[in-house]
Amino acid sequence: MTEQITTTDAVAIAGLAIATGTAVYIVASQNQPEPPPKPTEPPITLTKNS
Repeated sequence: MTEQITTTDAVAIAGLAIATGTAVYIVASQNQPEPPPKPTEPPITLTKNS
């Protein structure tokens, strides 16, 4: 017995897949380690000697 997938089923499956992928992406991006803080350097002032 073969079952046909209707357009509604296909849209529901695709929507679920997109939602799942989006949720996984958001969770993964939230768990990334923060970049190390940049060392504070004194500002470099460019002076022109005339």
